[in-house]
Amino acid sequence: MEDRPTPLDPARAFEVIQHLLDEEDTVSLSAHARERARERHFTVDDVLNVLRRGVVSANPGWDERFQNWKYRVVGPDCDNHPLVLIVAIQPEFARIVVITGTDTP
Repeated sequence: MEDRPTPLDPARAFEVIQHLLDEEDTVSLSAHARERARERHFTVDDVLNVLRRGVVSANPGWDERFQNWKYRVVGPDCDNHPLVLIVAIQPEFARIVVITGTDTP
């Protein structure tokens, strides 16, 4: 088994997210996240708002399948309702992948 990379602490994860958001076309939604967005009525604009204004929780989870850390970001959607996103931050690919989203904190 390959060694896992060290996860980012919440402040550094937020900083990397902000940097990636300053670039074009860096956020993508997984098929699962797109399905949840339809079911739970959130949009890409809501996702971007949470990524800009939200808080990254401590204790990211390791994803064995994709070999990366998953971070929980909690913040307000565009209507100021709580939205929780699970994201993978891939700075080496200039990418934030939204894995899922829910309105349950």
